[in-house]
This record gives sequence, C-alpha cells and structure tokens, in this order.
Amino acid sequence: MRTKNQVIEFPYGWEALKIVTSKPELILHTFPYSKDIIREGDALKVRFVVKKFFINFNFWFDLEVEFKKPEVTYVFRGDRGVLVITYTLNGDRLNIETSWSGFGERLMDKNLELFVKGIAESMKEITESYMKMKRIIHEKTPDGIIIKEFDYSKMPCLIKFFYSTVPTRDFTIVGEGEKGKFIVNVDNGVVTYVECSNEEKSCIVDIGKEALKVESGDFEALSLTESTYRVRILEKSSQKLSSL
Repeated sequence: MRTKNQVIEFPYGWEALKIVTSKPELILHTFPYSKDIIREGDALKVRFVVKKFFINFNFWFDLEVEFKKPEVTYVFRGDRGVLVITYTLNGDRLNIETSWSGFGERLMDKNLELFVKGIAESMKEITESYMKMKRIIHEKTPDGIIIKEFDYSKMPCLIKFFYSTVPTRDFTIVGEGEKGKFIVNVDNGVVTYVECSNEEKSCIVDIGKEALKVESGDFEALSLTESTYRVRILEKSSQKLSSL
C-alpha cells in the first residue's frame, strides 16, 4: 500500500466538512484524474484516468462513503485495486490522506502525491466559497437564489460555489438585478468570460482560468451597479435552467 497526505487550515468545523463531502458526485469532478461520475440509484461509479509512459490507464470504482466524527472516508473499490481518501478533522486543521493498494503501486507515488495535493486545494477553495456564500444568500426560490451585498470581489466564491454544487463542468451562471445582468460562462471547468450589462453600458471580460483558481482581481473591470441579484444556472448538456 502507498500512502500520501496533505494538511490544510480548516476553521469551519465538522458540520461544514459533512456538508461539503456528503455529495461526492458534486465535488469529485474537481479532483485530479477524475473523468466520469455515474450515479445508479444508491450506487456511485467513478472513473479516474492516470497517464503513465504515454498510456492512459482507466480505473473504474464503486464508491462507499462513511461518516464517523471526526473522519469522513471515501473507499473506491475496483478490479485494479482499492483507493481510500480519508478526511480527518483535528481542531482547525484538516488532514487529507490518500492510499492506494493495487495495480502499479510503486509506480503511483508521484501520481498519488499530485492527487492528494489537488484534493487539498479543491477542499480549501470549495469550503471557503461555501462559507462565504452562506453569508450572502438571502433566499432560495424555485427561480433561483437571491444574493445580497454582492460585488465583483465575491464573483470568485459564487463561481466556485456553483462549480462544486452542480454535476457538470459546463454551465452558465445568470445573475439578474432590477436594472442589470451578468453572465458567467464555464466550459470544461474553465471560466472563459463574464458578460455584464446595465441600462447604460455592457462589457465582456475574458478570464481563461480554471473555476477553482479565479481571484477577485480577475473581475475588477466588471460594471456591477447593483448588489442584489437573482441567480440561476443553465446546464449546457440539458439546456435547462436549474437552481439550488
């Protein structure tokens, strides 16, 4: 068995950890090597693809999830081995450990290290955005969520929040105010552009960054003249507006 771990600051508590990890199908696509996530009833099937020696190796797993305070454990069982991700909360720190037992164990050290580092980065960004969004979500309605006290500096947490709560890497965020509107386009996990318009003018800002890596400075040029918006998601695969 090969094991790697990473520790991050996590001042959010057990409840936040449970909420973020309780729907693995929504966060797994932010992890390195993740390719397919398929839910069949209560069962969740996951495919990771690891490139070694110019060859893509496919790993299909059935996922089991266990919550036992202060730990959350993801166990992936497949024909090629067993992959385990364990999140252990220790005060204000979260230890993330990954272990692999199976095909090519000794060759997977570097990949396992990159895997756990990527998970740590995703967990940090996702949880931070979730906690920040809790403060500005005023109401949930059938037509979307109402956010208040919104400005360009909160655009990154809005994008990261939806990126980890919709089951796709291709979607559009639509925010509508009384006199203005903004549109965020995400293609294959990359924020390509943000369009903003109001009664006086409109602008398009090219971004070209992965959803979990956008920063407030990327959106300084936006002409957001309002602070309250109704926000909806357009999933491109279904061409259907949805809300959370």
